[in-house]
Amino acid sequence: MVFSSQIFLFVFLPAVFLLYCIIPNLKLKNLLLVAAGLVFYAWGEPYAVILMVVSILINHFAAIAISKSKFAKCILTLDIVYNVAVIAVFKYLAPSVNAIAQSTVLNISLPIGISFFTFQMMSYVIDVYRDKSTVSKNFVNTMLYISFFPQLIAGPIVKYHDIAAQLEHRRHDAGQIYSGIKRFVFGLFKKVVIADAVAVIADITFESDSISSLSAFTVFASVISYTLQIYFDFSGYSDMAIGMGRMFGFEFPENFNMPYTSGSMREFWRRWHISLSTWFKEYVYIPLGGNRKGKVRTVFNKIIVFALTGIWHGANLTFLLWGLIHGFFMLLEETGFSRFLKKHRIAAHIYVLAVVTLSFALFRADNVTSAALIFKQLFTGFGSAWAESTAVTLSLFSPYNITVIIAGVLMSLSVIKKAAAAFKARAPKIYAVAEAGVCLVAFIYTLSAVVSSDYSPFIYFQF
Repeated sequence: MVFSSQIFLFVFLPAVFLLYCIIPNLKLKNLLLVAAGLVFYAWGEPYAVILMVVSILINHFAAIAISKSKFAKCILTLDIVYNVAVIAVFKYLAPSVNAIAQSTVLNISLPIGISFFTFQMMSYVIDVYRDKSTVSKNFVNTMLYISFFPQLIAGPIVKYHDIAAQLEHRRHDAGQIYSGIKRFVFGLFKKVVIADAVAVIADITFESDSISSLSAFTVFASVISYTLQIYFDFSGYSDMAIGMGRMFGFEFPENFNMPYTSGSMREFWRRWHISLSTWFKEYVYIPLGGNRKGKVRTVFNKIIVFALTGIWHGANLTFLLWGLIHGFFMLLEETGFSRFLKKHRIAAHIYVLAVVTLSFALFRADNVTSAALIFKQLFTGFGSAWAESTAVTLSLFSPYNITVIIAGVLMSLSVIKKAAAAFKARAPKIYAVAEAGVCLVAFIYTLSAVVSSDYSPFIYFQF
C-alpha cells in the first residue's frame, strides 16, 4: 500500500484517522496505530510483517538486557550483527540466490523499507547502550515507534528519544491536524503531479533497450527529469510522512531542506536525506573517530561512510560508485576548493547541480555498462540519431509537461517558497485564506490525477 494509491487515500487513512479521533484513551490510540501499521505493511508484504515483528521483539528485549546486564557490550554486538545480517541476507544475498536459482519456488523478495526500519531499530539499541535511562519497557511503545505507518517504509529515520515523550503524551488539536493535512497535500502533489510526470521523460533513456540510438538532447532531458523525479518523489513522501505524523500528534524531523540550492557537496548532504546522513554521522563516522585522529584517518572514515551510504541503497555497483563519487567531492572541498566555492556562488551552484545530476544518472542506471552508454550519448550523441530521438522526446514535451518541469525547477530552487514567505510577512490574513484555497485546489486536482493515472510506487520503497 502506498500513499498515492486509491485504497490508502479513500479507505485506509480516513478510517484510521476517524477511529483515532473517536478513541478517547491514548493507550488505545497507540494500539490502534500499531494495528494500522501492521495492516499497512502486511497489505503488500504478508510474510515480511512477521520478519518485522520478530526484529522488533529481538531489539526491544536486547535493549532491556543492555540496560540491566554487565555484558551490555556483548549484547549490543550480537544485536548489531543480527540487524546487519537481516539487511545483508534480504538486500544483498537474496538477489544473488534468486539469480542463480531462477525459480519462483526459491525466489526471495526484498521486504519493503527494510533498511529504514532496521536502521531505526539499531539507533534505538545503540542509544540505550550509550544511555541506559532511555530504554523502553513498554513493548507497545517500541512497536509503535517502529511500525507507525507514515514513516515505516521510507523514513524519515527517527530516533527513539526524539519521540519517546510523544508516545506517552502528545498534543492533538485542530491547528495541528490542519497543519498536518496541508503538509500531506503538498507532499502528495509533489509526488503525483510532478514526480510522476517527469518520470515518463526520465524513462525514455533509463528504460531504453537501445541507448545508443538516443540523441544527446534526449539523454539530457531524461537525466534532468530523473534528478527532479527522485527529489520530488522522496521529499514528497517525507512531506506526507511528516504531515500524517502531525495529524496523529507526532512531530518528525525534517528530511529535506531545498538540497538543490546548495553551494557545496557538504551543504548538499546537510540538506538531502538528512535523517540518513545524520544516522551515518552519529553511528558510523563519529565512532570511527570522526576527524579527531588525524587527516589520514579522517579521509578513511569519510570514504567508509560514503561507501556504506551507497551500499545502503542496494547491492548494485552503481550505488557504491555513486557514494564514492560524493565522498570524493566532499574530500576535494576540504582542500582549497572550498574557498573558491565560497567566493564564486554561481559557479558553486552550477558545480553542485552538475555533480548531483550526473551522479544520479549513474545511480539510476541498471548497471555500470548502461551508465557508460548514457554518459557517452550525453556528450557525443549529436549524430544521425538526433532527429529521430528528438522527435520522440519532443512528443512528450506537451504544454502540461513543460509547465510541470518549470514548476518543479522553481520549487526545487526555493523561488516559490521565498515568494510565499514574503507574501505571508506582508499580508498574513490574506495569505492564510489564499493558502487554504491553493491547498484545496491542489488536493482536488491531485486526487483526480490519482484516479485517472496508472499505479506508481515510490522510488525509495525499494531501499
